Amino acid sequence: MWGLEGTVLLDETGDYARSLGVRGVPTNLVVDADGTVRAFGVSRLDELDRAIDDMLRR
Repeated sequence: MWGLEGTVLLDETGDYARSLGVRGVPTNLVVDADGTVRAFGVSRLDELDRAIDDMLRR
């Protein structure tokens, strides 16, 4: 969708979410190639678009 290649994580057990302090589901995270969380809790498509655009500019 954004021309990105990578992995989409489906955290079925919730272990990764707990390690990041996620308390509500669903929660979207934008994580860069270095594993740094760049956006947390973006839920609307326009927020997700903006978070990914911001990440790609870094």
